[in-house]
Amino acid sequence: MKLAIVILAGTESHEGLGRIVNGLEAAKEAKEHGVYWTQELRHSGGQGSVQ
Repeated sequence: MKLAIVILAGTESHEGLGRIVNGLEAAKEAKEHGVYWTQELRHSGGQGSVQ
């Protein structure tokens, strides 16, 4: 599984820094939990499983 996170943020305000932090947190969560849950859904075989 590959994931791309694109962050569009300027350096003029604190809002840009907030966007960077949110993007880094999303990457961290995907690394720790994202792949695990994809595999669980695939093996569940139930409705809505990832094929």
